[in-house]
Amino acid sequence: MEDFAALMAAGEPITPAVAATVWHKWFGDSRGETAGEVEPPTSAMTALAADLQAMQDRSKDCSVS
Repeated sequence: MEDFAALMAAGEPITPAVAATVWHKWFGDSRGETAGEVEPPTSAMTALAADLQAMQDRSKDCSVS
């Protein structure tokens, strides 16, 4: 979670591609390889990105006075 938390704290948008990159770093690709090109985001990665982006957006809304 630290990878996503750092990105969110920096205000970086959490896109499906970002979720895929972090996922690849943690778990590797479909063959378990962590070196090489990141595979395209799966539907689960896209859903994760949407959830994290929604959390980030809500956090921004709460911090604005």
